[in-house]
Amino acid sequence: MSPSFRFGPWVFHSHDGQLQHTNGWEHTLEPRLARLLMLFCENPDRLLTKDQIVDAVWAPRIVTDDSLVVAVSQLRKILREQDDDNYIKTRSGRGYVWLPETIEIPSNQSSTRNNKLIASLVAITLVVVFILMMALPQQSNTSISSEQTDPDTAIQHFRDVLDIGPDADAYLGLAHAKLARIDENEIPRHAEELLALLERALELNPNLVDAQRLKGMLQFYGHWDFAAAYQTLVEVYDSGKRTPRFLIQYSEVMLALGEFDRVVEAIGSLRTLHPEYFSTPTIAWLYLIVGDNASAQREIDRILRSDPPNFGSHLSAQHIAYAQHDFKVAFKHLSALMALDGMPQSTLREFQRIFENEGMVGVHTALLANPRSPRLGHYAPPLSLARHAIGADRLDLAVEHLQQAFDQRQFSVLWILVDPFYEPLYQHPGFLRLKEEFQETTGWPQEQARPLLENI
Repeated sequence: MSPSFRFGPWVFHSHDGQLQHTNGWEHTLEPRLARLLMLFCENPDRLLTKDQIVDAVWAPRIVTDDSLVVAVSQLRKILREQDDDNYIKTRSGRGYVWLPETIEIPSNQSSTRNNKLIASLVAITLVVVFILMMALPQQSNTSISSEQTDPDTAIQHFRDVLDIGPDADAYLGLAHAKLARIDENEIPRHAEELLALLERALELNPNLVDAQRLKGMLQFYGHWDFAAAYQTLVEVYDSGKRTPRFLIQYSEVMLALGEFDRVVEAIGSLRTLHPEYFSTPTIAWLYLIVGDNASAQREIDRILRSDPPNFGSHLSAQHIAYAQHDFKVAFKHLSALMALDGMPQSTLREFQRIFENEGMVGVHTALLANPRSPRLGHYAPPLSLARHAIGADRLDLAVEHLQQAFDQRQFSVLWILVDPFYEPLYQHPGFLRLKEEFQETTGWPQEQARPLLENI
């Protein structure tokens, strides 16, 4: 039988996760929190590193540090509901220490308990799942996890924690939860509020790496402040806290800044530290933009051979084919995208006829006249329309749609100066004016920017 433990006024029965206070209050922990508390009870006054805790509580599942932070925050909240003592001490950047003297109770001395289950934690436990899917926009339109939950539940949970007192992890969690409620193109409107929450978290715990990471991403996506984002994210990268999500996001930001050497270095770190995440369409896209077409082709071929084709892989394959002027392959992947988007067979046959008679110019002209689906242009309108206009060789219209996307702060505009797809516009007067406006807004490039940006 799993042991029971006594600490302070509490008794914890690990076999069913029930907590009892001497005042008669009882609570049943959900399984993951029960495993976490049991690990603490078995190791009092000992530093448990984040990796040790994740391995013991979550293995074999792969999770981010966010999951651990939220679980510890939840456990603290439950204990503080009946007792103001501090039971869990955070060792910044290292892990946690269980503070109270803890005694294992022999099974024959365990108290008899009420078997009723308390449902009050059901909503809160969703927060752990929520943290796994949190991420800012990614160019690949893919994510590491597809799990979802209600961010409003998470917001309420973190507000409950903050009602008890200032808590760095709760401020960070609240920023994440609020971000999950915001459309990606509305991030600039909410950036000030989100950054204020992160600054508060970092005041309480300057070593909270994920708050620093998210701060850099919001400086990029929210403020379009390339210089600040560069400084913040390079600092996180140099700290060595290189999770898969961070490395991909860091690579995308460095790509927009023209810091191609840093992109290649980050891809190498991803390959070395997290090989299970390496074969993703994002990596092929990153190689494509830095000009390494051979590596981009190799990565997308590997993905298409080993994984079921999906929207992200076909998008990357299509744009790699464009870069190589292989329009037959580009149309093959565009047709696959159309089919995945639910386009009827009769329409697919019509586009096949257009391609055979008019090539990709005709296909993009048809999509420009009737977009069918915003996803077929890789991005949402108006940027997707700009890309169709480039494919249709209607450059004036392409610049017009690009200007609209810039004015609307559509996040994918952040890559227009490095994506070779826009090369046909480089000498267009309207694009040159947009480039100047873009650089003035973002404060980039500075001295460390790539010469590519200056040669447009």
